[in-house]
Amino acid sequence: MAMKPSHIKGSDFAFLRTASGPTQAELGETIGCGRHAVGYWEAKGIVPLAHGVPARIAAQFSDFLRYFRDPAKRAHLGSVVPRNTVQHGKQRPTCGAKTRNDHPCRAKGEPGRKRCELHGGLSTGPRTQEGRNRISLAQQQRCAEWREAKAMHSIGDAS
Repeated sequence: MAMKPSHIKGSDFAFLRTASGPTQAELGETIGCGRHAVGYWEAKGIVPLAHGVPARIAAQFSDFLRYFRDPAKRAHLGSVVPRNTVQHGKQRPTCGAKTRNDHPCRAKGEPGRKRCELHGGLSTGPRTQEGRNRISLAQQQRCAEWREAKAMHSIGDAS
Protein backbone atom coordinates (compact mmCIF):
# COMPACT_ATOMS: atom_id res chain seq x y z
CA MET A 1 0.00 0.00 0.00
CA ALA A 2 1.44 3.36 -1.02
CA MET A 3 1.77 6.01 1.66
CA LYS A 4 0.04 9.33 1.17
CA PRO A 5 2.53 12.18 0.88
CA SER A 6 2.71 14.47 3.92
CA HIS A 7 4.09 17.46 1.99
CA ILE A 8 3.95 18.78 -1.55
CA LYS A 9 5.47 21.79 -3.31
CA GLY A 10 3.13 24.69 -4.01
CA SER A 11 4.18 24.70 -7.66
CA ASP A 12 3.01 21.07 -7.81
CA PHE A 13 -0.43 22.21 -6.64
CA ALA A 14 -0.47 24.73 -9.47
CA PHE A 15 0.62 22.03 -11.91
CA LEU A 16 -2.15 19.69 -10.77
CA ARG A 17 -4.78 22.43 -10.95
CA THR A 18 -3.80 23.58 -14.44
CA ALA A 19 -3.51 19.98 -15.68
CA SER A 20 -7.01 19.17 -14.45
CA GLY A 21 -8.57 22.37 -15.73
CA PRO A 22 -10.20 24.57 -13.04
CA THR A 23 -9.15 28.14 -12.37
CA GLN A 24 -8.10 29.24 -8.89
CA ALA A 25 -11.54 30.77 -8.37
CA GLU A 26 -13.35 27.59 -9.47
CA LEU A 27 -11.18 25.39 -7.27
CA GLY A 28 -11.67 27.75 -4.32
CA GLU A 29 -15.43 27.63 -4.76
CA THR A 30 -15.35 23.82 -4.94
CA ILE A 31 -13.35 23.36 -1.72
CA GLY A 32 -14.94 26.26 0.16
CA CYS A 33 -12.31 29.01 0.15
CA GLY A 34 -11.38 32.02 -1.98
CA ARG A 35 -9.12 32.14 -5.02
CA HIS A 36 -6.56 34.08 -2.99
CA ALA A 37 -6.19 31.16 -0.59
CA VAL A 38 -5.59 28.80 -3.51
CA GLY A 39 -3.03 31.21 -4.97
CA TYR A 40 -1.35 31.55 -1.58
CA TRP A 41 -0.81 27.80 -1.24
CA GLU A 42 0.32 27.49 -4.86
CA ALA A 43 2.99 30.13 -4.22
CA LYS A 44 4.36 28.42 -1.09
CA GLY A 45 7.57 26.42 -1.22
CA ILE A 46 6.64 23.32 0.83
CA VAL A 47 3.02 22.74 1.81
CA PRO A 48 2.03 20.33 4.60
CA LEU A 49 -1.03 18.30 3.66
CA ALA A 50 -2.15 17.56 7.22
CA HIS A 51 -5.19 19.85 7.49
CA GLY A 52 -6.94 22.96 6.23
CA VAL A 53 -6.99 24.26 2.69
CA PRO A 54 -3.99 22.19 1.50
CA ALA A 55 -5.68 18.99 2.67
CA ARG A 56 -8.86 19.94 0.80
CA ILE A 57 -6.88 20.75 -2.35
CA ALA A 58 -5.04 17.41 -2.09
CA ALA A 59 -8.36 15.58 -1.61
CA GLN A 60 -9.71 17.30 -4.73
CA PHE A 61 -6.73 16.02 -6.74
CA SER A 62 -6.27 12.60 -5.12
CA ASP A 63 -6.53 10.80 -8.48
CA PHE A 64 -4.01 13.17 -10.05
CA LEU A 65 -1.66 12.83 -7.06
CA ARG A 66 -1.26 9.12 -7.77
CA TYR A 67 -0.20 9.86 -11.34
CA PHE A 68 1.86 12.82 -10.24
CA ARG A 69 4.05 10.72 -7.93
CA ASP A 70 4.80 8.17 -10.68
CA PRO A 71 7.14 9.76 -13.30
CA ALA A 72 6.08 7.29 -16.01
CA LYS A 73 2.42 8.17 -15.56
CA ARG A 74 3.11 11.87 -15.02
CA ALA A 75 3.98 12.26 -18.70
CA HIS A 76 0.34 11.51 -19.55
CA LEU A 77 -0.93 14.56 -17.65
CA GLY A 78 -0.32 16.76 -20.64
CA SER A 79 2.15 19.37 -21.70
CA VAL A 80 1.43 21.67 -18.76
CA VAL A 81 4.67 22.98 -17.26
CA PRO A 82 4.88 24.06 -13.60
CA ARG A 83 5.00 27.85 -13.28
CA ASN A 84 8.43 27.99 -11.66
CA THR A 85 10.11 26.20 -14.58
CA VAL A 86 8.82 28.56 -17.28
CA GLN A 87 11.34 31.23 -18.18
CA HIS A 88 9.69 34.58 -18.71
CA GLY A 89 12.66 36.19 -20.44
CA LYS A 90 15.56 37.92 -18.78
CA GLN A 91 15.30 39.23 -15.26
CA ARG A 92 15.04 42.99 -15.11
CA PRO A 93 18.13 44.69 -13.67
CA THR A 94 17.89 47.19 -10.83
CA CYS A 95 17.90 50.82 -11.94
CA GLY A 96 21.01 51.96 -10.04
CA ALA A 97 20.46 55.67 -10.75
CA LYS A 98 21.78 58.02 -8.07
CA THR A 99 18.93 59.17 -5.84
CA ARG A 100 18.60 62.34 -3.76
CA ASN A 101 19.98 60.42 -0.78
CA ASP A 102 23.12 59.67 -2.80
CA HIS A 103 22.18 55.96 -2.88
CA PRO A 104 21.53 53.83 -5.98
CA CYS A 105 17.87 53.36 -6.93
CA ARG A 106 16.67 49.83 -6.08
CA ALA A 107 13.64 49.76 -8.42
CA LYS A 108 13.55 47.31 -11.30
CA GLY A 109 14.34 48.73 -14.73
CA GLU A 110 11.65 48.88 -17.36
CA PRO A 111 11.55 45.82 -19.66
CA GLY A 112 14.24 46.21 -22.33
CA ARG A 113 15.80 49.20 -20.55
CA LYS A 114 18.29 49.73 -17.76
CA ARG A 115 16.46 52.48 -15.85
CA CYS A 116 13.17 52.47 -13.93
CA GLU A 117 10.16 54.57 -14.93
CA LEU A 118 11.23 57.37 -12.57
CA HIS A 119 14.78 57.64 -13.91
CA GLY A 120 14.22 57.61 -17.65
CA GLY A 121 13.05 54.09 -18.36
CA LEU A 122 9.84 55.34 -19.96
CA SER A 123 11.35 58.47 -21.52
CA THR A 124 11.95 58.28 -25.23
CA GLY A 125 13.42 61.77 -25.51
CA PRO A 126 12.54 64.26 -28.23
CA ARG A 127 11.80 62.58 -31.54
CA THR A 128 11.57 65.57 -33.89
CA GLN A 129 13.92 68.47 -34.60
CA GLU A 130 11.28 70.81 -33.14
CA GLY A 131 11.30 68.79 -29.91
CA ARG A 132 15.10 68.82 -29.76
CA ASN A 133 15.14 72.60 -30.24
CA ARG A 134 12.53 73.06 -27.50
CA ILE A 135 14.55 70.96 -25.03
CA SER A 136 17.77 72.78 -25.98
CA LEU A 137 16.16 76.19 -25.41
CA ALA A 138 14.74 75.09 -22.05
CA GLN A 139 18.16 73.85 -20.93
CA GLN A 140 19.85 77.08 -22.04
CA GLN A 141 17.30 79.15 -20.08
CA ARG A 142 17.70 76.96 -17.00
CA CYS A 143 21.50 77.26 -17.22
CA ALA A 144 21.31 81.06 -17.62
CA GLU A 145 19.03 81.33 -14.56
CA TRP A 146 21.41 79.14 -12.56
CA ARG A 147 24.44 81.28 -13.54
CA GLU A 148 22.51 84.44 -12.66
CA ALA A 149 21.53 83.06 -9.24
CA LYS A 150 25.12 81.93 -8.61
CA ALA A 151 26.48 85.36 -9.55
CA MET A 152 23.94 87.06 -7.22
CA HIS A 153 24.91 84.69 -4.39
CA SER A 154 28.65 85.34 -4.86
CA ILE A 155 28.04 89.14 -4.93
CA GLY A 156 26.09 88.87 -1.67
CA ASP A 157 28.98 86.97 -0.04
CA ALA A 158 31.56 89.60 -1.07
CA SER A 159 29.71 92.45 0.75
